[in-house]
Amino acid sequence: MRIRVALIGKPFGISGEVTVRPLTDEPDVRFVPGVKMYSREGDLILEEARVHGKTWLLRFAGVTDRNAAESLRGRELEVEISAEEVPADPDEWFDRDLIGLVCTDKDGDTLGNVIAVEHPPAHDVLVVRTEAGHVARIPFVASIVLRVDQDGIQIDPPGGLLSPDLDPDA
Repeated sequence: MRIRVALIGKPFGISGEVTVRPLTDEPDVRFVPGVKMYSREGDLILEEARVHGKTWLLRFAGVTDRNAAESLRGRELEVEISAEEVPADPDEWFDRDLIGLVCTDKDGDTLGNVIAVEHPPAHDVLVVRTEAGHVARIPFVASIVLRVDQDGIQIDPPGGLLSPDLDPDA
């Protein structure tokens, strides 16, 4: 089975490195030199992974300059995982499975993308970057989260839950 682990961003420097947005809660485990990463546009072998500030930088075999790195922009990367890494319960989700999923309302309108999952004492919380660009925290409870599958998350948020006024980073 394959899981999504990153979305390639812009080139970094002139020697072929790219920035990535991790779509996994385990980048240290997934971004290991030698791992094969799959994308629709073609497979890549990871040569180097490092963190610069808060940004992950990856270098792939055969990508040696900025132009080659630019050609990778926008690729969604996946890695192969073992059967032991798949949840036994079909209603159980690892954080890595939720990060990157599209969040829609009950009418199917896109609200944003899950960028993180938090685990405070009461219940888990989906952190969603809305289409408007602010961050919303969605309680991961049955009364709000209607459906979760590999294609996305459908929610029925109570009034005001997606308000930019609730974004602590705004």
